[in-house]
Amino acid sequence: LAQAKKNKAAKLQELEQKCAQTNASLQKLRGDLSAISAKITLADSGIAEIDKRHAEASAEALRLETDKESIRKTIEDKKKPVYSKQATLQDKLKLLETAQAPELQKAPLRDELKKVQEQLAYLENEKQTMPQKILELQKKCEVLQQKRTEFVAQREKLSAALAEREAKYAPDIERLEDEAMALDAALIKARENLTK
Repeated sequence: LAQAKKNKAAKLQELEQKCAQTNASLQKLRGDLSAISAKITLADSGIAEIDKRHAEASAEALRLETDKESIRKTIEDKKKPVYSKQATLQDKLKLLETAQAPELQKAPLRDELKKVQEQLAYLENEKQTMPQKILELQKKCEVLQQKRTEFVAQREKLSAALAEREAKYAPDIERLEDEAMALDAALIKARENLTK
């Protein structure tokens, strides 16, 4: 009886080892497939992000190109009151110069005039750099399109690799799953036999 119990325990241990090996093999194959699937998911999210950034850059370039004249007119309209303010400040400064007013009175006007001139320079720069901005946005779109092409090619390679491995692993996975089920059933029987 003791020997029979010992033989049953050894058989159970052997089955448990086989079961662990089978499950490890299954896990390895599934893990490999999951790793490729995860890379495909990353490539998909990369493509989606590139598409989003490309759409934004294209829309902005198109808006600037389409509204170029209207934007220029808006800038010119913004400049008119600033020019007027500049002229008023210059006139006030001339009057103070003529009246030989102290520097303390002229300093705030000079500071304000400097701010007005900076504002005019900014508006002028905005108008002048618009074609450059459009070119930069178009170039950005080209770079993004190139990146997208690379991501799509990478994704296609990964998809092909996944399909190839799924086909290659399918018989092994099916065999291992059947083996695992059979081993599980044998384990249950062996445990029952051990307690008898």
